[in-house]
Amino acid sequence: MKRLLRLALVLVCVGFLFGIAPARANNFNLLSDENLVASSEAIITGHVTYMESRSSGGKIYTDITVSISEVIKGRFSSKTIVIEQLGGRSASHQVWLTNSPEFKIGEEVLLFLSADSQGVMHTTHLSMGKFSISRKGNESLIENAARISNGEKPEKADQYIDKIKRLSAQENVVTAELKTMPSDYQQGKGQFIEEFSNFTLLSRRFFE
Repeated sequence: MKRLLRLALVLVCVGFLFGIAPARANNFNLLSDENLVASSEAIITGHVTYMESRSSGGKIYTDITVSISEVIKGRFSSKTIVIEQLGGRSASHQVWLTNSPEFKIGEEVLLFLSADSQGVMHTTHLSMGKFSISRKGNESLIENAARISNGEKPEKADQYIDKIKRLSAQENVVTAELKTMPSDYQQGKGQFIEEFSNFTLLSRRFFE
């Protein structure tokens, strides 16, 4: 995963140097649902409630707070978790990792999560691990930016989530309790993301 992150960051910097806009979630070799489930330590549904960026160790991270509705895979001691994504805004700088997932406060999501060497949770394979759920009346749809960019259409949310539950149940793996937030995270100490209330690539780009 670290190798993937370093490669993506290099691609962003190359694009900046040559005046090329970083690509959105496209040109992916998409994982199947089975592989996505197998490569994730946790799978949850919930709502994004808060986001802020911070600098740590010379890098910029964005901490995304999610209120958990249901845990499909994994174990957490809290109904609220904070996942960490590389990239974000700090002062006059913005770092955006190519094919990062986009988040919006209030958004309902299905998240496939993996942990780094410190146990901090992040989306599995960047945008491939983040699905948006939209509800209108009795209809609910779910979509993934990487899959949409590759020509796939939104699916019925309940049916897709039921499929993920069945795949997770087939693994029958007993997991240890997972970390609910980065150890150095303190809410309110970073830069609250309020512009458009989202974590996304803006038209004006700043790179460290």
